[in-house]
Amino acid sequence: MLQVKYARYTPHDAYLRLSNEHYILDVDRRSGVIKGLYLTDDPQGTNFVGNEQNMRLNIWWKQRHVPEKAQRIPMHCWTGDVVLKARLEDETAWTAMHTFLSDDVRTVTYDQNSITTRYKGDSVNRSGLQHLNIEQRYEFGGNVQTDDAILWTLTLHNTSGAQIEIGELGLPITLNTNYNIGDEKQGFNHRSVESTKYVFEQRVIESSFVSGHSSYILVSRASGKGDHLLIIPQADTALEAISGYGLFPDTDMVTGAGSMFYLFSEATAITPWYNGHRSLTLVPDEKRTFAFTLCRIKDYADINETLYQNGNIAVKIVPGMVLPIGTTAHLLLRCKKPITAIETANGIDVEPVATVGDRHTYTVHLTSTGEQKISVRYGDGEWTHLLFNGIAEIETLMKARAKFIVAHQRVEDPDDLCHYSFRIWNNDAERLAVEEEAPCGSIDMGGSDDRCFAPPVFLAGKNAYYPDEQEIRALDEFIENFLYGKLQDKDNYQVLNSLIGLREGSWRRWDYVWRIYNYPHVYNIYYQMYRITQLYRVKTSREPLAYLDLAYNTALASYLDSTYESVYETKNYIDYHRGNMSKTHAPMGSPILEHLLKSLKMEGMETEYQTLRKAIEGCLPFFLEEEYPMASEYCFDHASKAALYYLAQVADDESLKKRTVDTILASRDATPMWFSYCTNMRFIGCYPTPLLARPLFDRYEQTGDLHLLQKAYGATLAVWSCVDPSGKGYNGREWRFNPPEKGSSEYNYYRNGCFSGEVGMGLYGNLSMLKSFLVRDPDFGLVGYGCAVAETEDAYTLIPQDGLGVRAAFVPLDVSLETVKARIERATLTKDLRRLELVLSKPSQHAECAHISIRGLTFGAYRCSAGKVKVGEIIAWDVPYTKGQESFSVTLLC
Repeated sequence: MLQVKYARYTPHDAYLRLSNEHYILDVDRRSGVIKGLYLTDDPQGTNFVGNEQNMRLNIWWKQRHVPEKAQRIPMHCWTGDVVLKARLEDETAWTAMHTFLSDDVRTVTYDQNSITTRYKGDSVNRSGLQHLNIEQRYEFGGNVQTDDAILWTLTLHNTSGAQIEIGELGLPITLNTNYNIGDEKQGFNHRSVESTKYVFEQRVIESSFVSGHSSYILVSRASGKGDHLLIIPQADTALEAISGYGLFPDTDMVTGAGSMFYLFSEATAITPWYNGHRSLTLVPDEKRTFAFTLCRIKDYADINETLYQNGNIAVKIVPGMVLPIGTTAHLLLRCKKPITAIETANGIDVEPVATVGDRHTYTVHLTSTGEQKISVRYGDGEWTHLLFNGIAEIETLMKARAKFIVAHQRVEDPDDLCHYSFRIWNNDAERLAVEEEAPCGSIDMGGSDDRCFAPPVFLAGKNAYYPDEQEIRALDEFIENFLYGKLQDKDNYQVLNSLIGLREGSWRRWDYVWRIYNYPHVYNIYYQMYRITQLYRVKTSREPLAYLDLAYNTALASYLDSTYESVYETKNYIDYHRGNMSKTHAPMGSPILEHLLKSLKMEGMETEYQTLRKAIEGCLPFFLEEEYPMASEYCFDHASKAALYYLAQVADDESLKKRTVDTILASRDATPMWFSYCTNMRFIGCYPTPLLARPLFDRYEQTGDLHLLQKAYGATLAVWSCVDPSGKGYNGREWRFNPPEKGSSEYNYYRNGCFSGEVGMGLYGNLSMLKSFLVRDPDFGLVGYGCAVAETEDAYTLIPQDGLGVRAAFVPLDVSLETVKARIERATLTKDLRRLELVLSKPSQHAECAHISIRGLTFGAYRCSAGKVKVGEIIAWDVPYTKGQESFSVTLLC
């Protein structure tokens, strides 16, 4: 059905509404761009497409003067515009052309089933269309399964008398992705319940796989609720490059608010990208049509099924696309069309395992570090690429990173206000960052906040598994000379956000104590020092219980009203909920409180245990009552979600657990490229990618849903691509097409490796999740996540490759084991659960005995070849190391 409607969008003009039982499509009657795309009978009423109104871009103030038109015109592209660069056969220079500058040759027509925008003739406008007629059509149909899609076709017609080469054909696809603002009445980052609800229900997240004919764009609401939108190329339409995130590079007179998808990009490419770059040649009077379908899908499983039914390749990969050298990944390609070739680079081996109908399985082994490409040829000249990344062993990277921090990221200048603290590292300049270049200015110099705490937090966590005296000494000096008594008040345990206060010429000061997000960093460091000194008896300035007491008091301070008394006195550009922030914020790093509470109870500190437990429970009402209590310092953020899930565990609230996991999955990229696969919105190095795996692991262990394990473990591996064998850490990895030059507004350290940044936060959280899973997969059979696996008629064997070797699970038998002060080198468990054979090694000279615990074995009488077994719900025992012993074998029999 077609309707002509008015006054829904600004700037106000008529728009054409095409609707049926599945979709509502609104197209501007004058420009032909898409103003709105809704799903019929959608309870949330989300507009999946961005426009001037919902993206909050007042285009009438963002204009440039075009002399040929003698007026100022808007300079933004929207979905439905086309951007080109072309040249005739006797020309060498490319000429930029845009449909949005071609209004003099544009007509928009419609009938009851379609809307068509035509550009016919040469435009008189500068950068208007020349020598090309263009027709775009939107109509219902095109889904080979149910015929319920929107079919979007684009036809180019060479109207010149000469051959024309098109070196750039770009389609701006602007989605409703402006997360920095709430509803259309609120300003930047207005943090309120109303804004947060608006962002999670009305804003969408784009996940795009740009890789030839099997490319796709997935659009999901930030809440994860409701149906999703899937955009798929048809027939001989292939995507080869993408740019965006606020700026379309290398286009004359135009900026954009979303992403630009290139069908051809030879004239656009400054540096080569992994897909290569092509141009399109049209002889006189030749036409070429490209097509996409926009499909409504129900859930994540529906993605691959829809791709498969469309004739594309549906891809499944476990355990991830960032792989330590020597480990194995499993690859499934499912396609209706014949796969004609698998081409690989020298650093990657792909071995076929089986072909059953149109299901092709392979094993993947990386033999070299760095990016490695698989090219898949299929059908009639169709292609797609898969990108893996090889890394060194995780244990090697872990230890190298810790050594690098101690050697290079400590502030050693005695005249520096923050002597003994840690700072971010400038990887470009090979030195500590200085204030003039620091991403956030003086806050990055002040010894606190996420970036300055990232190095010591990871260092403390690593030494709880692999203690090193030099590294522990650096932590000891940091605590005694900087943290406790300087950055942190000795009497009330309040933590400054920076030692640096108000800078001359600045309106904002950083030396306040009410930023709740700093407190977990501090009590995590103290708690890990408690573990280090308790487990390994390493000599430091304090005894284990003293560190536990510091951790307890710091955690408690984060819940006290007195910590937030000065919140009104500090200028800040974010509209916080005033008052005690613990009542409305779940800070990153706080899930360690579960272990802190257990340790307080184990050490007999019952009063402290009850006091802290009561404080945590006292903040639950807001999180249980609000639908979207996920905001942090921003109305849309990911820093709080793992901590929020912990609060849901404390409250035993299944609804909050599910809502949290839904939002995590919505932002978890599924596209099979190492820089995006299982990452949080392609931020591979920043902390959300690994930290948000924690709730997914827990839900997997509760439900057995392998999709959750796949998304969690892929992220656990991905973050290690941000550490190189030298020990340098990278807050991100540059993967973008035509990456921006340093100093430009798009040179964002969250998306590239310029600074070490906050990667330590992610690495630290990653340590508690490294685990070996032996799993039976419905597509691959027996597979290992973080381990090599084998099976005989009577038993399973796993060999950990996760970097720690302290946690393992035999999932088919529902048995898990854990060690402390011992590394599992091999574990074999018989299927009747009557015999477990372990080979263990000593992780440090400071380890005196190995502790082993097993969950899931049947109750009975057990005997062990070494140590005395305690039998209960958990079977546990200790095995002392003998002098000079580096490894030993132990057998448990029932």
